[in-house]
Amino acid sequence: MATKERHIPGRRLLAIIALFCMLLTVITPAFSIHAQAVTKITVSEKSLSLNKGDKVTLKIKGTTKKVVWGSYNKNIATVSSKGVVKAISAGNTTIVAVVSGSVYTCKVSVANAHTWKYKGHRYQMIDKGLKWSAAKKYCESLGGHLAVITTKGEQDALVKALKAGKGKRNNYWLGAKKNSEGKFKWVTGEKFEYDAFAGGMPDKAFEKCLMIYRYDNPNTSANDTWKWNDLVNEGTYGSESWFGLKNFGFVCEWE
Repeated sequence: MATKERHIPGRRLLAIIALFCMLLTVITPAFSIHAQAVTKITVSEKSLSLNKGDKVTLKIKGTTKKVVWGSYNKNIATVSSKGVVKAISAGNTTIVAVVSGSVYTCKVSVANAHTWKYKGHRYQMIDKGLKWSAAKKYCESLGGHLAVITTKGEQDALVKALKAGKGKRNNYWLGAKKNSEGKFKWVTGEKFEYDAFAGGMPDKAFEKCLMIYRYDNPNTSANDTWKWNDLVNEGTYGSESWFGLKNFGFVCEWE
């Protein structure tokens, strides 16, 4: 009598496991290649608008490979081996980053800085639309701070710069913000004793940041030119087109 082969469930399980392992050896490399393919290498900034003397650090995202930096026009802007861009003179150029033969770019536009001096301090008016908090960090990244106006003499020097057309925006941030008690405090810690507020200002508790008008606000009947106002960090007031970051700049100061 022929002996029937005994069915062993374990053999089938082992066969399934073996087949699964074989499939993994095929699928895993393909998945890995796909994952590498979708990793996107980018420059931290696609474009930069700088003033003469500004320094900004660019970074390459999505890779740990060596980066070789260069500038199409070093007379306009230079770049260090670590991606530090320095604005040299007014004009346009392109910063390039080369990674394993691939080229990544950042367009750079440099404008002449709107600067002036008063009693040993240097001031610069920057036509860049930033929130108050971002403008504060920007000035600090340049080794200064948002402008602190503590005397009529400093205010007059700022007004003179505005009259001379050193800036083109409607409004400019200054270096003061309300504290938890609703009182303005300069970023340097100096006492907030002198002010040049427009009539009726400051007026709203939630508007915590200090700005100066370059022109009269057409939405009011007050004489606002060269006067101060309180505003929200975002630089907006409802839907009024007079405000908004596209109409904002800021003033930096160096001791």
